[in-house]
Amino acid sequence: MSFHHVVVLGAGPIGLLTAIEARQNFVKNVTVVEKRTAYTRTNVPVLQTEIYKQFKSLGVLKELGSTGQAPFSQIEEALKEKALSLGVKFELGYVVQSVIGMKKNKYGRFKSIHITVKPWDEQNKMMARYGGYKSLDADLLVVCTGGAAAADPAVTQTLGFTFHKLHAKNYGAYGVFVPHKRDLVTPVEVTDRRKDYKNVNGNAVSSPLGFETPDHNYLLVTLAGCSRTDFKFLQANSSKLRTLLLGVGNSLGTAVLTEIKEVGKNVALFKIAIQRADQFYSEEFPAVIVGDAAVTPHPEAGSGIGTGFKGLEELKILFASLKKSDRSDNNDAAFKTFNDAYEVHVSKKALEGTGIVLANLIKLVTAYCDDVNAAANQIADQKIKALAKTLIEQALQLKKDLEEEKEDCKRFEELVAENAPNNKHKPLVWDPRMERSVGQLWANIGFTYDEVKALTGKIQLLGDRLDKIETMLKFDAQKKAVA
Repeated sequence: MSFHHVVVLGAGPIGLLTAIEARQNFVKNVTVVEKRTAYTRTNVPVLQTEIYKQFKSLGVLKELGSTGQAPFSQIEEALKEKALSLGVKFELGYVVQSVIGMKKNKYGRFKSIHITVKPWDEQNKMMARYGGYKSLDADLLVVCTGGAAAADPAVTQTLGFTFHKLHAKNYGAYGVFVPHKRDLVTPVEVTDRRKDYKNVNGNAVSSPLGFETPDHNYLLVTLAGCSRTDFKFLQANSSKLRTLLLGVGNSLGTAVLTEIKEVGKNVALFKIAIQRADQFYSEEFPAVIVGDAAVTPHPEAGSGIGTGFKGLEELKILFASLKKSDRSDNNDAAFKTFNDAYEVHVSKKALEGTGIVLANLIKLVTAYCDDVNAAANQIADQKIKALAKTLIEQALQLKKDLEEEKEDCKRFEELVAENAPNNKHKPLVWDPRMERSVGQLWANIGFTYDEVKALTGKIQLLGDRLDKIETMLKFDAQKKAVA
């Protein structure tokens, strides 16, 4: 075997798990390159059973608490310590400056890669200007840099990875809070109001996820009835975002959010975008791509660590195959096997996200119709009523288009589900009788989304709902104080 050096780009959970796996079962020399010098992400992933078992086998559950549920910062720190104990090397505070292929074998693949890294200026979010270059050599490069991979010239221009992006977006928010003993019992008055909160939040959020652990409380929501104007408004008004999250918390029947401190630090808004790589190995370089770099899932479809873990399982098979071979051999079959197996997981996750984006856009258009109709009913001016009718007709046509696109997406999901068991290590073949490819579907959704933005983007749909939630919160606080 002439594979001696593995370099992993990215020290998120999947990058760290990859480094650990490579060090334990593939090669002795493993280096992780990461631009962050410290782990600070407070959002909490939902860990599937197989990931929990993997953490248990690595002996890192103690650091993550009895539930194994913890913020990414704790997970990453625990995995980093495990990697260090195994001899994995780290280049923290560095990003890739250049990638050069070294010595092609007779089959046209470079035998190794020469990587130049440069310090990253965390304060200015850019490469440092002068000096500090380092050189690394890799017989295999694993890209685990998350969604940013699609904007990295080293990944796209040199390694040759290409990406598709779903232009349509949703918006989301999450909060991580320290639990308080007095929050563990929900006041009766609040409990009795859950139905009211749910009725209001039903027009504002989709599939909220909330849970408690001994160390923290966590809430994640998709802002389904949220226009672009609403999103910008919430970005500029943390108190209103706090109001929304408090209302969602109460609608879930939990009191974990009855007191939120340090809102700016604990709450985050983000755009939900779906993208995926078109291929998961480089045809010229010994390089593969996994995790969020391969596909960024929708939060309602699970965290990226889940899909990334599927990629890790396929990487294990690739490592085992390469371990028996030489860099001079024709290893294309091993890389293609990895690619075809991972394609099933990535396609499934990308299509799940597409369906969720469409469902939430349908809710957005529905909320728009309800608001325009309600406003029109309060106005006597016939010209304004006629305008409102025209706007509603436009919205209903967009809703119809979105529903048709959702049906197309469902057909593709069914195709993946039907083929997945039989296509474990064979190419996933799309049915030629289907009128649209997934790429064409995404393009069509993009056109519809532009029209949705043009219709709804400049109006505020959450305003009245936020006011109603705030009124209920004040009422409940007064009742609690009296009690």
